[in-house]
Amino acid sequence: MPVFLPSCEEPASAPSELDKLISKAEKGDAKSQFYLALRYDNGEGVNKDDKIATEWYRKAAESGDADSQFNLANRYDTGKGVKKNREEATNWYRKAAEQGDSEAQYWMGFRYQLGEGVTQDYSQAAKWYRKSAEQNNANAQYKLGFLYNMGFMGVPRDPSEAARWYLKAAEQGQEVAQSNLAGMLQRGDGVAQDLEKAAKWHLKAAEKGMSGSQFELGMMYASGQGVTRNLITAYTWFNISAADGKNEAITALETLQKSMSPDEVTQAQKMSREMHLRISTN
Repeated sequence: MPVFLPSCEEPASAPSELDKLISKAEKGDAKSQFYLALRYDNGEGVNKDDKIATEWYRKAAESGDADSQFNLANRYDTGKGVKKNREEATNWYRKAAEQGDSEAQYWMGFRYQLGEGVTQDYSQAAKWYRKSAEQNNANAQYKLGFLYNMGFMGVPRDPSEAARWYLKAAEQGQEVAQSNLAGMLQRGDGVAQDLEKAAKWHLKAAEKGMSGSQFELGMMYASGQGVTRNLITAYTWFNISAADGKNEAITALETLQKSMSPDEVTQAQKMSREMHLRISTN
């Protein structure tokens, strides 16, 4: 009877995930083009190549993919894989922003605020920051608060509106907003004066390295405003702020030290070192 020998041919291997992705990208699928660009961008399964990544981002961006439009804009902004071009960066940020991308909306606001790639226009900056802020972008909330806090042509000063947006950003951990909100609470600017809340927000900002808030906390602990008076804690925050280069803190430190015993100064210096290390490693 016949004998059937097993075939010596290797079975055809199934196409890899990368092969499938390349195939779909080459057929014009925008999301596949975006993910392929990411692979070349990060060197995932392929050799990292900024120029190839840029070209795949461009193909996807031209097909209307907002993520690719944003990434392509960022490349024109930074010169990664392409020659820097502020106008071209703005063009692609705008396309992504008009599709509702909150990061692109933030960067459109930023560009109008500084006049990068566009004519400076604070009302346009506020418009784009607001669109992003309403999508809960903390940096846009801070920037919108800043525009209302300072007041610019096309954006009249409105401290209560500034405080409202600072609060939204502060609650998400945006440290500059935390520091600025604390200052408004100290002064009663746009909000009811509340020194205890001011101290709370200064502490959050100070722990993130904001030297202005570190100095203000020192002042509050030295005077007992909004907190229980404590010269050791005041010295600690003045010392940390001084180490970050704030000149007022250096002067305050020298003055405060005259009211403290050598043991208190030694204790405060130890606390300063520990706190500074904790802040610097956050």
